[in-house]
Amino acid sequence: MKVIFVDDEQFILDGLKRALYASDWQIKFATSGEQALNILKDFDADFIVSDMRMPGMNGAVLLEKVSELYPSIVRIILSGHANLDLSVRASYVAHQWFNKPCDPLVLKTEIERINDIRCDLAYEEVRQIVGAVNT
Repeated sequence: MKVIFVDDEQFILDGLKRALYASDWQIKFATSGEQALNILKDFDADFIVSDMRMPGMNGAVLLEKVSELYPSIVRIILSGHANLDLSVRASYVAHQWFNKPCDPLVLKTEIERINDIRCDLAYEEVRQIVGAVNT
């Protein structure tokens, strides 16, 4: 399983890196939406987990772009704060939302549960159709 985590706070990414060190996942970390999109050009991710409030490109905009460019990627928000407008906007492009602080074990368990369901969708075309659902 390939996962990319996006957060402008390096200590959050460092905590996730420590918590998920023993997993057999292939993990990439990005400190901005722009960096995440660059990584995705060469990293065939199954999941993207993004903070909502980041300078430059916020999580909602990032996940909108990921939804358009890579519809089969499961999109998750992991955020400590967001205003109502951003929350509504993200609800159309995020498949799941977790509030910070979030126990990394809970996050890991949920990602694995979603991946089990995702693996039941044997064809990439079906994953893209399901991934493109906005509500």
